[in-house]
Amino acid sequence: MYETLGGARLTLYAVPTDSPVQTSFRFHDDEGLMVVTWREVLWRYALVGALDRAG
Repeated sequence: MYETLGGARLTLYAVPTDSPVQTSFRFHDDEGLMVVTWREVLWRYALVGALDRAG
């Protein structure tokens, strides 16, 4: 987890998986939280934070 001096947080989750699949980024907006998910080789990732897609 990364936290700015202002208290905004950005968290990266990494979970191993049995399926060796690679995917493109998927974007989800859920009640003010942006969630970006993707899979690469044997890992699944999710990046979560209160940010917009434009950056």
